[in-house]
Amino acid sequence: MLTLAEIEQWKDDFITQGTEALRSHPRDLAQQFEAREKTLLAKVGELTLHVDVLKKAHRYLGKDLPDGISW
Repeated sequence: MLTLAEIEQWKDDFITQGTEALRSHPRDLAQQFEAREKTLLAKVGELTLHVDVLKKAHRYLGKDLPDGISW
């Protein structure tokens, strides 16, 4: 049979562990978002360089860019 003391201990443990989990979780999410943002910004930079190279190649070859793309 459960005693009142056991139930209160479970409750205290639950509240303590739940509070700790909620505190650490946002930091983990923030770190994940920052890492993802860093990866995406690096990809944007890489793709920007590719676009610049392709534009210069078109210009060098004397070709017009497709509609909707500007220098």
